[in-house]
Order: sequence, then C-alpha cells, then structure tokens
Amino acid sequence: MHCPQFHPLVGGYERAAERVAAELARRGHAVQVVTERRSRAWPGAEVRDGVAVRRLPCLYRPGVHTVTACASLGAWLAARGGSFDVLHAHQYGVSTGVALAMARRRGCRTVLKLTGGAIGAALAGGGVLARAARGAHRAVDACLAPSAEMGAHARDFGISAERIHFLPNGIDTLAFRPAAPDERAALRRALGVEGDGPLVLYVGRLSPEKGPSVLLDAWERVAATAPGARLALVGGGPEAAGLRARLAGSPAASSVHLHGPDHDTARWFRAADLFVLPSLREGLSNALLEALGCGLPVVSTRVSGSVDAFAAADLGELATPGDAAGLAAALSRLLADPGRRLACGAAARELAVREYALERVVDRLERIYAGG
Repeated sequence: MHCPQFHPLVGGYERAAERVAAELARRGHAVQVVTERRSRAWPGAEVRDGVAVRRLPCLYRPGVHTVTACASLGAWLAARGGSFDVLHAHQYGVSTGVALAMARRRGCRTVLKLTGGAIGAALAGGGVLARAARGAHRAVDACLAPSAEMGAHARDFGISAERIHFLPNGIDTLAFRPAAPDERAALRRALGVEGDGPLVLYVGRLSPEKGPSVLLDAWERVAATAPGARLALVGGGPEAAGLRARLAGSPAASSVHLHGPDHDTARWFRAADLFVLPSLREGLSNALLEALGCGLPVVSTRVSGSVDAFAAADLGELATPGDAAGLAAALSRLLADPGRRLACGAAARELAVREYALERVVDRLERIYAGG
C-alpha cells in the first residue's frame, strides 16, 4: 500500500486505506503500508492492526518535499520492491508515479485507487516528472473508481474502460450502526448536545471545498423556522476560526455546536437524527457512508458518489452545490417530516450493509488483485 498520507494524519482516503489494509491483514495477507514521515515525532516503523507501517523520511517543505519523498521511496522500493505481489496506490502524484513505475518493472500488479477530484487535473503539468507520472498512472493494471463520475474522469485521463473497476469505500457496519433511543440519549448527554429537537450532524474537514460556510448560511435560515433543531459540526481545518468568529454574531449561534476534530466519530453519528454533506466537490465521502451505516437520513449536495448512492435508494434530499437556500429548503423538508426521516434512515442502513460493508468491498478487491 503506497499512501503518502497515513496515520496519524486523518482524512477520507487515509481512513479508507487503514480499513482496507487491516481487513486484508485479518484475512491472512501480508500487508505493508509505505508512507511519508513528515514529522520526527512519528515512529519510523510500527505495526497497526496487523499492518506493517513504514514511514520514509522527507523534508515537508515547499520546493523540496516532492524530491525528498521520491528519493526515499525510490531507494526503499529498489531494495524491497521485488518482494511484493501487488502495489496498491491510494493517491495521485509524482511519488505515486515512482512507486507504480518501479513496481511494474519488478513484475508487481499495480492498482490505483481514485480519490476526490479529477485525476487529469491532479497530474497536470508540462515538466518531465509530471509527464512520466501521467504515463505511470495510465499504465496501471487496475483502477478503482468509487463513483461513476470518477470512472469517467479515469477514462478521460486515458485509462482504458476494461481496467476500471467500480469499487466503493468500505465501512465497518458493526461499529457504524443505528443506536437505540436510550443509547442515543446517553450519547447526547456524553457529547454535551442534549435536547428534545432533532440533531443535524456534519462530520468532515472545515475547508472551502467541503462547504461549511454554505452550511452555516443555510442553517441560519433553518434555525429561524425550526427553533428546536440543532447543528453539530465535527472537524477541523482552515475555516474553523472564521466559522467560530462568525457564529459569535449569528442569530443561530445557540443552535450550533462547533466541536473540532474527534477520532471517535461513530458516537456522533449514532447520536444524530440527520446527516448533512454540503460539499462543493467530493469523491465518495467516507462520512456519508458512515452516516448510512448508522441509519441516518441524508441531505447532500449533488456530488459524485452521493449521486450514485441516492440513485440506489431514497436516502433523503439532494441540493445543488453552493446553493445555501436550496440546502436550507432540503434540510427543512426533512426536519419537518419525522416519518420520512425514519423511512430514509432504514433505506440508508440497508444500502450500507448491501453495498458498503467492508467485508463485501474487500471480497471484490481480492478478486481485482488476482486479476479478476
């Protein structure tokens, strides 16, 4: 597994890679994660959930990061690359290009997982390294696309259709499961979000592409007509300080709980009544899948993997990315209809178990590794 970012960094693709690696190890595969050691405080090597993790040194500074990361990775693969059967890359970039090219020369099967955004845009550039990286990415044996839109991006980039496999991220449907009413009440007390009204949840990075400012615009409209409803935002990022400052003068401030990052997100999902995904762009959101596993109805913008999930089941409401008024209207409709929330939540749980359970996803991944 080549993952430039991995634990202790926490994000969508990092969590997806951790889950897959741990499940493969549980099944008896020897799994090695190779990642970057961006801080000396991080151990150079450790074993996590049966997975060997090797963090290679790099200088995480502009101008030298890519060169030093590629040098460390190239040296490590030159010494050990022939001992693997499959190289599974979890991100795009020049260093991934190095890993893919060296793995192919050693006879490894190469598998590329698509993440958020168009692969062509992520690998744009006219330099020699950028051109070589594009060639290595196009030559993979298998490309994993978690949504139809991302599969189309891969075809546009130059990966042939027969090598593209539609494979979603997987979740632990035992950890992410619906809570009974008494469990939900206890979780809310523990999290400091007690109240009789419905709790709407956002979990994710507080960065522009995720749309938290659009969500706050929408929530100010919702709060004016649904005074008992509350919104919890769980996550950190560059917009956190601005959102906090804005809330200080917002008429909706008393109904908004800005929590910050939390590694134990399952308790938040299980405490909530409704999940909201306001992203402006997205691949297949892990938070969305976790919400489905917990049986939550969803209000999401029409982004990539969300469109596919909503096509498979009635999960709630879709809105246009960036449209605060449309997002507010969608939230208000579901908040005003407890019966529909219940039905959408049941459909969400059923879809999660059927399509996104980690065991099913890894079953399919093993077949892809084997050439199927």
